[in-house]
Parts: sequence; structure tokens; C-alpha cells
Amino acid sequence: MSLKVCLPWKKPGKIEKITRNAKETAHLLGHLALFNSLEKVCREYGEGKISCPPRTYISLPEHGHLFSMVASAHDITVHKLILVNPNNRKRDLPLVHSEVRVYDSKSGESILLLDGPTVTERRTAVLSAVGMRHLCSAPPSEGMLIGTGKLAISHLQAFNILFPNMSFWIKATSEAKAKEFCRKHSSIGVELRPCTSNVVPESLDVVITMTSSTNPVYSEPAIAGRLLIGVGTCNPNASEIFADTVRSSQVVIDEKTGGINEAGDLLQAKIDWSEVHSLSDILTSQPDFSRPIFFKTVGCAAWDLAAARVAIDTAR
Repeated sequence: MSLKVCLPWKKPGKIEKITRNAKETAHLLGHLALFNSLEKVCREYGEGKISCPPRTYISLPEHGHLFSMVASAHDITVHKLILVNPNNRKRDLPLVHSEVRVYDSKSGESILLLDGPTVTERRTAVLSAVGMRHLCSAPPSEGMLIGTGKLAISHLQAFNILFPNMSFWIKATSEAKAKEFCRKHSSIGVELRPCTSNVVPESLDVVITMTSSTNPVYSEPAIAGRLLIGVGTCNPNASEIFADTVRSSQVVIDEKTGGINEAGDLLQAKIDWSEVHSLSDILTSQPDFSRPIFFKTVGCAAWDLAAARVAIDTAR
């Protein structure tokens, strides 16, 4: 596939083709390259080399919202727009429309336009992998995914590349749905097993929740050696994880500034934010593996910037 884009190191000129669709965007975002880019950007963000203000939003008709997310580094600047309309289901349209536009930070020239949902799904999954790399005391071998939406698929695609020896239990709202998910996505390459009871296997190294539930979907006690990752909700009034489990854990968050207003799992548990570590902290100092660890991700435009760098390098 040929991609013609106006790159910042080339002579400025008219953009002949802007990458728009999900397939092209996914082609530009290799998992291993994105893993390395996210680690680097996370360190740069912690060092103050990347500007990333909290996301803002305005209300739209029909209870919709528009979210704006911006991040800027010495090389590129990204702007993600997310439009959400709950009534789109009645129109047989996606609930979310999103795009990530990339600019040259020096000239202000527009470089590339990426499919927003694809960027979000892939960098969210790979960020979970970054967390696993630094928050598991040993390479994980067995995990559980709670939820069977697009984030579950993107996580399995990432783990097939980054943690190829792992197997996963799949927990859904019903046993039949879990079995259907495992059957449908067995071709990804990861060993999948449906959860057929509410009993959580003791052998789990990682549990990742990725639902839109407003009530806890995981209420097991916090256990040292089992990393818990909360991905699904960024609603201050919603929580996927039982409050006692959160309070009993060493808490790490990907982006603390936004999390103070959005991380419902932590807000509902009324945690002490002075004891919460950012992911950039963990990259430079090892966590206490003798304690349970909960890694909460809320996302920010800096992670989109990491993806944009990979897309530009791949296009080049």
C-alpha cells in the first residue's frame, strides 16, 4: 500500500494523500514500535518535555459531547477531536467519531490525519503492555480480560506480539458471550478460554477490566503478584473495581493530572492522591512488588503523540 504524505523533513508542499481510514492507520502503528515510543514519550512527559493540558469538552445537541485533546513536543504537535452522540445507535452510525491531526511543531504545517478510534484502541492496548512490563515482578503467563468489546480485541492483538507466551481467560456478561468471543477471535493467535463461572483462577498474573459498566465488575481482594489494570471507564461517577480492592493496592496511573477529575475507580474509593504514582515515576523507580498493584489508565494526548511519531516513521 502506497501512502503519500507531506512529511516534516521533506520540502513542504501540497498534501497528496491524508491517511484517514482505520486499516491504513493500523498499518502505520506497529505494536513493538509503539511500545518503544510510548515508553520514550512517558519519560519525556515526566521530564516536562511534552506539553499536554487536560482534555476539554463542550456539549452538543442530543446529549452529545465534543472532546478536544492536545499535546506538543519539539518535533510534532497532535490534536485529537472526539465526538460522541448516544443517539447514533438509532441512526446505525458509530457512537464515536474521532480523528488525530498531526502538525510540524516548528512550521505549524499539517502533516498527517489518522483515524482516531484506531489510534485510541491501539495505544491503549500497548500502554497496558507497558504497564505489565514494569509492574509485574516476572513475565506474566496467564491473564484475564473482563469485557469483550473493541478494546479486548486490540489488547489481544497487542499481546500476541508483545507477550506471545501468555494465555487469557475471557469474562463476559454471559457464559455464552464469552464462548462466542473465544471462538470468533481464536485466529488472533493468543490462547483463549471462556470463564464459565464467577470463580477467578488463583493462577492469574494480570486482570484487565475494559467495560463501560458503572458498577464494579471485579471485586476480588487485592493480591500481591496479580497486577490489576483498569481501562474501561473514565467517568468520575463510575468504577469497574471494588473500592476495597483499590484502597488495598499500590495505585499507579498513566496520567495523574487528568485522572484527578476522571478516574472513577480512584475517586469512588476516595484514595489519597498524594500516594498515587504516575507511570513516568515507575519507569525510573521500581514499585514495591510485595504489595498489590492497581494500574489505572485514563489516556491523554501525549500517548496519541507517541502513536503519531510511529506513524510518521513508518510512512517515511
